Amino acid sequence: MGCSQWRRCYRIMVVVAIADALALYAFWTTPSTRFWSAWSYMERSSWNSTVAVEEALRADTELPRSPHVQASPTDPSEGGSWVANPEPLGAEQPEDSIEDVRKSQGPGAEGEETVQGGAAQSSVQDSPGDETTGLLPPASAPASEVGEEGAAELQRLLGVRAALIDAVFGAERRGVLPARSVPDAVKPTVAPGVDALVWNMSTDFHITSTVFYAPVRPGSVADTAFLFHQGHHHCRCRVAVAVAEKKSKKKPKKEKFQVDTCRPGCVGSFHTELQLRDPGYSWWDLDNVTRFLHSFGFDVFILSMPLWGVNRIPGWSSHGAFLKREAQGDYPLRYFLEPSVLTVNYAVETLGTKRILAGGLSGGGWATTMLAAMDPRVDASFNVGGSIPWHLRERRDISDFESICGLVKKYPQDAFVLPFPDPGRPACRVCDYECQYTLAGLGPGRFHVQLLHEHDSCCYATAGRHGAFQTYEGAIRARLAGLPGGGWFTVVATNHSYHEVSLKDRHVISTVLARLPMPASSEWDSLPCDLLNTSKKMAC
Repeated sequence: MGCSQWRRCYRIMVVVAIADALALYAFWTTPSTRFWSAWSYMERSSWNSTVAVEEALRADTELPRSPHVQASPTDPSEGGSWVANPEPLGAEQPEDSIEDVRKSQGPGAEGEETVQGGAAQSSVQDSPGDETTGLLPPASAPASEVGEEGAAELQRLLGVRAALIDAVFGAERRGVLPARSVPDAVKPTVAPGVDALVWNMSTDFHITSTVFYAPVRPGSVADTAFLFHQGHHHCRCRVAVAVAEKKSKKKPKKEKFQVDTCRPGCVGSFHTELQLRDPGYSWWDLDNVTRFLHSFGFDVFILSMPLWGVNRIPGWSSHGAFLKREAQGDYPLRYFLEPSVLTVNYAVETLGTKRILAGGLSGGGWATTMLAAMDPRVDASFNVGGSIPWHLRERRDISDFESICGLVKKYPQDAFVLPFPDPGRPACRVCDYECQYTLAGLGPGRFHVQLLHEHDSCCYATAGRHGAFQTYEGAIRARLAGLPGGGWFTVVATNHSYHEVSLKDRHVISTVLARLPMPASSEWDSLPCDLLNTSKKMAC
């Protein structure tokens, strides 16, 4: 080997060593590393809400499960398989088999013990401290300082949560969430590193929900999973159409887009050109959030509304079609929310995920709030442009069937002609929006973040009414602070005008996950880009 070749090898070795050093520096300075460093610090602390988890982790034992969720008959520990019925996507199943599944999940008598993971637990919650172990320390004063009034209010709110579950899934649930944890079908590798899970919710008509599962490291399971709900996202798919030319009898073809079921090559109905050019945009991730969430080390699940996007059913043009079914005794909100609950079951019971976070845009933000309000296993949740209290809504804020909480004769943003005036969802009469925000943030180590845009092109714009948002935010914070175990809630308004998960929204989410502020900490009122609570202009 000549002298010049030795010099070349030496240069290559130096370059590789420098690259390795830079990569190591980048790793330790990324938000995801700071996030897990903060989590490690919290595990070493002496907060009461994390003691049980620390002991379980040290002893390598199973973490306690939520008393709201029944054990699955197809738990892998009992020999079940995570691929229950490996049919193609949307495969038909006999209706009676779905009914049998629902009946088999029926709760027992009130106070009856239900077997969960091999241990008997009461189906009636006794202690709020057993609800969840989350990302944050206890959110309020000790029970001795809160007093009997706070304890009584907590029990009342837990009763409201049970009633909300019944209003969504049916009175026979008796406050217990659906328990299935094994998808009805799995289609592997619909995209590189992405599987499609299919949940069949059919009763007297066929309806399924497809959820995309994108682990951060294919073949392994991360400690934390993030459920992101896309909301009202249709897919616009390329089709070839004939166009007559003036000077020719030929009919050449040109490209056109039309609404269709999501598939490779389609784009979202709300996408921007900037989103399309951004690496990571995909037909299954229409808000392009997976790369962002993977940067924190999270596994990602992408959900969609019924009848929209990948769940589109030809002939069903509007969620308003569920109004008649509700009048006939059905519980249509289950078609919106059951896939989220079942996906949490799948992550926790089947995969062994330890922590659940959730977020969503528009109707997906609404679904995120409802999920977190009903399911205390969701530690932290982010509602992006998904709802505001009903009494603050202007005409443009009245959206779709699932979110209606008062009498309306027409959906302003939907051409669907209602068969009769919509009286609003029964779930709202059990728990209005402020109640939902409270339940979504309730519990040791839990928080709920509402992200809104100052000049949103769709709805829920905050411009000109900051005081109204600060009023209900303050009321909910004070309510949580007066409860044993507490929790946290905050509203953030960013200076953005498009209905999307903006870069500013992602900055806020990143900051929250990196800081993990204590409840009532001044850091909640100094988040970047926030126009609502920040007293001085923060970097954005």
